[in-house]
Amino acid sequence: MKNLLIHVSPKKQFEGEAPITIKVQIDNSLALGWKKDDIILATNFDYEYNGIKALVVADENFCSFSPCSTKIATILELFKRGYIGDDIYWYHDIDVYQCEPFGPAEIFPNDKMDIAMTDYGWGRTSIWNGGCIFFKKSAIDIFEEVKRLVYKFKLTDEMALTIATSGYNKVEVPYDYRVGYKSDDKLTEPIPPFVSSNRVNQLNIRYNFLFIWQSYRITKLYDKAIKPIKAVHFHPTYHYDNIGVPNMLHFYMGENDTKQSFLSETLINSFKNYGIL
Repeated sequence: MKNLLIHVSPKKQFEGEAPITIKVQIDNSLALGWKKDDIILATNFDYEYNGIKALVVADENFCSFSPCSTKIATILELFKRGYIGDDIYWYHDIDVYQCEPFGPAEIFPNDKMDIAMTDYGWGRTSIWNGGCIFFKKSAIDIFEEVKRLVYKFKLTDEMALTIATSGYNKVEVPYDYRVGYKSDDKLTEPIPPFVSSNRVNQLNIRYNFLFIWQSYRITKLYDKAIKPIKAVHFHPTYHYDNIGVPNMLHFYMGENDTKQSFLSETLINSFKNYGIL
């Protein structure tokens, strides 16, 4: 299995908390047993840390109207350049941290599956959470279709992934996921699913545990997650005083309504090493 991280920026550098958290990511992955050769960091600038040297990709991959969709074009460049081989690839945002080991058999229980993702765990029809995507090289056509949808309809990658796998039937696209409001191509006609359901594995949110305070209580999300939680999705330096979360890292460490820590000791130690905790 390959561990894939991507950061493409017009400023050609890590920004915000990322200069520190990318190091936490690499250290945490190595501590969990990932081999250096199995960690792929793709950036549009030179970077090296702890034996991991970035693979420099094109600036043009940056999606200006939907920065999170940058991952789709970048992954397709990796396909084109021959970096996607006969393996399973775990793409994850820099703010998605692994806490427990996992293996190929639990991600793809049969050979027909080409892509695996979680939703947000809302308990109703939901969109895919694009922060964590497992895929094989046989998924290239899925990424090509997602890129087409992103640019044609000015969508986020998550909405495009959802339409590619579930179709679209004249339902109003949520405002947050329709980022281009002047597109000439409006979503007014039904779009059939591009991907057959047997190619997609919907994973439990244990692989991408993300607290969305606007949508769901943390206790209900925690109940939905199979234990142990294997990857957490959060910004450790963020705070949300308006909802009573003055420190997101402390929240994930147990200062929440579940009174449970969602983090591994290895990850906590990595945060300590860099002064985040």
